[in-house]
Amino acid sequence: MRDLRQHINETHGLYCYFAEDAPREWALWREADDTQLTPWIDLGPEGMIWVIWHEGDELVVVLEQRDDAAEPPVLRQALMHLPTGRRTEFAFAGDRSWETQLGVEPINMGNKALLMLTYPVDHETSREVRGAALYDKHLRELIGPCIAWVHPCGRQHEFVEVALRQADESVRYGVFDYVQARYLVPPEFAEVFEYDGRWIGNTPDARSVVHAANGEILATHDHTLHRGRADDVLYVQRAGLWGRADALGAITEAPQAPSLEALEAEAERFETLTLVAVPERAYCLDEETLDALVDATGDEGMCIKYEGVEVEGWSGDGMLDVGWAELPEQVRAVLLDDRYGELRLLVLTQPWRDLPPGSVLALAAKTQARAVAEDSDEAVFLQTVFAQSIEMD
Repeated sequence: MRDLRQHINETHGLYCYFAEDAPREWALWREADDTQLTPWIDLGPEGMIWVIWHEGDELVVVLEQRDDAAEPPVLRQALMHLPTGRRTEFAFAGDRSWETQLGVEPINMGNKALLMLTYPVDHETSREVRGAALYDKHLRELIGPCIAWVHPCGRQHEFVEVALRQADESVRYGVFDYVQARYLVPPEFAEVFEYDGRWIGNTPDARSVVHAANGEILATHDHTLHRGRADDVLYVQRAGLWGRADALGAITEAPQAPSLEALEAEAERFETLTLVAVPERAYCLDEETLDALVDATGDEGMCIKYEGVEVEGWSGDGMLDVGWAELPEQVRAVLLDDRYGELRLLVLTQPWRDLPPGSVLALAAKTQARAVAEDSDEAVFLQTVFAQSIEMD
């Protein structure tokens, strides 16, 4: 382990030495110009200093105080920020598990920022310590030692979703702004997720609260909310039944389905769908392909797995969830939803708005669709997926 940590230092052009006349004291040096970066620090006979983050002239290093021969053996860690020299106490547990061998876990936030989980020395024995603490690179303790889980919030680099362990060992979730050092969503929810630029939290007693991006409460409901695979789908669950909701969580389709699977198998309704554009040559499935698609969709829908589709916007593997949709004038269509993307397509099974069966429409929203052009990326994507799909053979 010592060699591994010294190797980490060497990748940054640094090296950790002990003082020849005081072998319990250690310092970090820059090799290129023989510059001492830290003062001599008593870390015990097996001590070590190593880098966990480096950006420009800034470093965060771990100070490990270690003496295996002491009774009981000493193994504690602290953090130091360079070049300011700010540091914490030796309050963290070293070698907390065979998986990490660290009492400090760096979290890369994706925008050159740094957060760190620290595990207190007594985290295994003290009933009052229920998890890790969260620090930033300036060594501020943002959240005290009760964190069971922390994760970056996708596109919002300054926010993290956190799960805090309660005194009764239950876990509550919230959203924390580590730049402002404040909660956007308080850690009191059984589940928190991002939807349409908002935060939605479900409470342990089956209610939900919708927060704006800045944390302002926009709505509260007596049902829980669940994100669908598509960006504009939000599900409602109440008293064991499932329905649909709008972006603020208000019910648009009363909960009646006994399960989410049963709800997704129902035809999705587009009651006010408007056709906004029709190209000169619209893409239309041939009769054989349309019949095969309808047969494969059946009563309960299906999933088409595709691999290595090299079309702009869809390079790689994915899934198409296939189900039914009802358009105005009681026209039935097949709904194709790219599970990991934003593409949603309708394939008409009946004539509609002067378009023949087999015509492919792209949904811009629940209320607008455009006919797909014959030479469009969507058409090439669908042709490629159908060509490699077993269901379409």
